[in-house]
Amino acid sequence: LVDEALYALQDQRVDILASLYSDIFDSGIKTSFYTHEIPDMPPGGAEHGGEGGYERKDFRDAVLFKTLTTDSSGRAQVTFNVPDNLTSWRLTCQAVTDDLQAATKTAPVVVKLPFFVDMVVNNTYLAYDQPKIPIRAFGDQLKADTTVTFEVALEKDGKITKDSISGKAFTVSYLQLPALESGKYKISVTGKTPDGLQDTLTLSFNVVDSFLAKRHIDFWLLEENLKIRGSQDSLTVLAFSDYQRSQYLQTLLQLKCADGSRIDQVIARVKAEKMLAKYFPEIPFDDILSEEPDLLKYQTAEGGIALLPYSSAEVKLTAKLAALCGDMFDKAALADYMYKIVEDPKETQERSIIALYGLAALNEPVLTELKLLSRQANLSTPEKLYLALAFLEAGDEPSAAELIKSVTKGDGEDLGYQMRINTGQDQDDILEATALAAVAASNLNLEEQNKLYAYVLENSGKDILLYIEQLMFLNNALPRLPKATVSFSYYLEGRQERVTLKPGESYRLMLTPDKLASLKFENIEGNVGVTAVYSGAFDPTSEPPSNEVKLTKSYSVLGETRKTFTSHDVIRITLSYDFGLTAPDGPYTITDVLPAGLKIIERPYYHGVEQNAAYPLLVDGQRISFGIYEKTGRPITYYARVVNPGDFKVEAAIVQNVKSGKIYGAAEGGRISIK
Repeated sequence: LVDEALYALQDQRVDILASLYSDIFDSGIKTSFYTHEIPDMPPGGAEHGGEGGYERKDFRDAVLFKTLTTDSSGRAQVTFNVPDNLTSWRLTCQAVTDDLQAATKTAPVVVKLPFFVDMVVNNTYLAYDQPKIPIRAFGDQLKADTTVTFEVALEKDGKITKDSISGKAFTVSYLQLPALESGKYKISVTGKTPDGLQDTLTLSFNVVDSFLAKRHIDFWLLEENLKIRGSQDSLTVLAFSDYQRSQYLQTLLQLKCADGSRIDQVIARVKAEKMLAKYFPEIPFDDILSEEPDLLKYQTAEGGIALLPYSSAEVKLTAKLAALCGDMFDKAALADYMYKIVEDPKETQERSIIALYGLAALNEPVLTELKLLSRQANLSTPEKLYLALAFLEAGDEPSAAELIKSVTKGDGEDLGYQMRINTGQDQDDILEATALAAVAASNLNLEEQNKLYAYVLENSGKDILLYIEQLMFLNNALPRLPKATVSFSYYLEGRQERVTLKPGESYRLMLTPDKLASLKFENIEGNVGVTAVYSGAFDPTSEPPSNEVKLTKSYSVLGETRKTFTSHDVIRITLSYDFGLTAPDGPYTITDVLPAGLKIIERPYYHGVEQNAAYPLLVDGQRISFGIYEKTGRPITYYARVVNPGDFKVEAAIVQNVKSGKIYGAAEGGRISIK
């Protein structure tokens, strides 16, 4: 049983007979794609609802999934409670007999009430926003012009503030909330009529300092006099384990928090979440295991993988992702893309070797070609590294070890606790080669692996990110975590606790700022690592942009620029940018943040506005990201609708280089008012 509102977003065709008996022959089509999003019907929605007379707060979209066995007459019975949504539900049934006779049936289940209240609340607001909450009353037994009294309770940290307003049936009444402080809130509205009808609705929302909040992850070797840095106004999570395990935990948390719409950033979040769940299951951070994104939009028509949707495929990126997570893409299309490169006589030797690496990762029979190429004279260092990785994927460890040892002997530079592969023209070349060597060395469990990896972690490039290489290293290293027992004591609120961690174990504390400040350690045995995870508002203006890209933001209605709007306005947001002469080449992203009183209109053509609105790369709550592939200076426009009237903060928009992540420009913020 599923809410029809979900099917309005994407319908479902259920036909069990077709699933059992449809044509199983291959169509011959290897891959297909759309150059533009296909417009679908505008999404429907459901009223907040439930049974009148008690508190309504259960608004699930999917209710029931059961397997039943019928009696001899073909009948079965199931009983369930629907959630508090006032909506139309779709009941889908599929039946199959032992001799594979089958049938499919769908039926509507309509839920409605004689009287109910409804209100519109955003999920998140900014500190000091002053939203007005629209409240209405509906119902079959409610008569027009009936006076409805709305009793409101706003709860934060156990403190409840009460208010009361009145209005007419079927007419919007507005509740003005005070300037909000950071925290978690519940708002309950009880509607009452003179003839005794009553209903209560409860919703929750958060108030944060910034929609650009940044996750901070710090790591230390535990010492008796250690003072741990954490959040100044919210909880800090501390995770303790043996030192090397803690280092890997820190890296995974940083990868999980990778921010952006590049494919390597998206993959970093997905893979790091899975590794955290597998290797650190005792540390259940709240935001782990989010919904997996659609990665196929990064796979181009020719089968390769692009850094951003709609950009060109890159052979290095394609080969590395084939090795790391080829099952998450169309593997046949990946192989076609790389075979074309290998078989093209105009391609360079290096690109052919990289493509063979990707093919080996897809279990294609390329070992003979790898052997022939490995005998070539004057192989470059990158070619040796990619050949070594290809041999590892093909199962030939001796050949891989021979190549890696020649690289570390010829170009390796020992820096004490670090090692780098000193090759190429700049630091980016050195870092990329060192990262590839670290991956190969970790696969072979060579003693140089940790030194190479330490250099990758503690140095940054100008135009590259090494998330994929870090994930591949961790894939190899995490199963070989050291088997050491460590222990320590800590003092908190006048009490001493002794913690002993066996191999593979971790210990977790969640502390307020006051408790964190009083935390003390002693009697530390073994090397204990501690990772601190906490959130803080990110102000892009606090990290001065280079100003090599000028970015401005404006709001308008019907061509008139404004800062004051009405609740019925369709608001156009324009992001204008101008690249300076010294701005680096390469794609950029612009990330804008909508005020909490607005929501993006993702299909503006349903609202009768112009058709040239920009299509976002990513919509993450109030954060909207767009791609810029050329320095044309053509403004980005998109549209928003009003969620709540009120007075709201406008945060800065930023423009970042995709390769380096550096902020090259920021548009000023401010405030808007919605009447």
